[in-house]
Amino acid sequence: MDSIGWNVAFVHSYYSDGKPSGENVMVDAAAEALRRAGHAVDLVGRRTDELSGRTGYAAVAALSTVTGVGPSPVGEFWPTDVDVVHVHNLFPNFGRGWLRTLSKPLVVTLHNYRPLCAAATLFRGGATCTACLRGSLPGLRHGCYRGSRMATLPLTLGQRTLRRDLLGRADRLIVLSEVQRDFYVRAGVDERKLVVVPNFVPDDMDRGPGPGGVDWVYSGRLDDAKGIIELITHWPRELRLTVFGTGPLLANARELARGKDITFSGHLPRAAVTGAVRNARGVVFPSRWPDPFGLAYAEAMVAGTPVLARRPAAAAQFVRQQGTGVAVDEVTSDAIRAAHELFPSLRTACRAAYVAHYREPDHVAALTEVYLQACAARRARRSAMA
Repeated sequence: MDSIGWNVAFVHSYYSDGKPSGENVMVDAAAEALRRAGHAVDLVGRRTDELSGRTGYAAVAALSTVTGVGPSPVGEFWPTDVDVVHVHNLFPNFGRGWLRTLSKPLVVTLHNYRPLCAAATLFRGGATCTACLRGSLPGLRHGCYRGSRMATLPLTLGQRTLRRDLLGRADRLIVLSEVQRDFYVRAGVDERKLVVVPNFVPDDMDRGPGPGGVDWVYSGRLDDAKGIIELITHWPRELRLTVFGTGPLLANARELARGKDITFSGHLPRAAVTGAVRNARGVVFPSRWPDPFGLAYAEAMVAGTPVLARRPAAAAQFVRQQGTGVAVDEVTSDAIRAAHELFPSLRTACRAAYVAHYREPDHVAALTEVYLQACAARRARRSAMA
């Protein structure tokens, strides 16, 4: 580290824009936050949308997933005087072999459960699934990635080396919540490496607490794991809900919404969604999987808008700990109605939770502390090998 701050290399394989990803959003936001704080960030990225049309792309990505042999980011930040390499996502556009000879301190943010689960969600058959925490064969048997054994096979074959290269060689592993941390500990990851650093809301998105209102907001992908069908099924006819997002269950959700005051607004810019959240009675977070964080939760807190969250998502744990809404096992009509009456009294607590946990300066401070820990751990490892 030089006198003006950290020199960090971010490495991220961007998911397709066709499947809007909170990971992509948060990687870009974290890089900008570090830069605004005076640190140098070299973001080395490979974008699926730019690569997927190339001849042989699928075969190259599958081979890289299995063996770890594949594109390396090293040439793009080397020989830059990097203090720390911070990996966010390598799948499917980067190899892992370069990690085996990396001399720099390595930090990895675990945005999901990919090293433990082919689907990256620990979710199967409508419930949390931990069958692959100690081995990946159950995921292959059930075809957990995209519902296909063929598509799951590369992930299954590569999972052992993925855990060795990514989890084993990292000096520090960032997780987004205690919920996520617990699953990685159960999978045998060295808990001394794990540090909880939640997502955040950038300063330029903080418009202060909103006035609230009577409408509700759902923001997220429309798929089975997110619980959209159950939400629409149980939504009370007398309440208004705006659904932001797209996904494979959009047509099903529209059909179920007939006769209810539900508007489907599609995928809109983040600023438009946060504007609606400021004027909402509540945000509903019906995820059925152990979602490690849920960006919609932090965005609700900055607006002072309470959240109705379903267990086992981490947002439900935040709600209980921070007094920012209601946590339930099932999102029912009665639960929604009860929350509708309660939520106006919780707006001050929600804004306080944002100030305490999800501000940009606090996130930057947490990252730089992790970088210090990673450097110390790498020095200790070298001393032990000397």
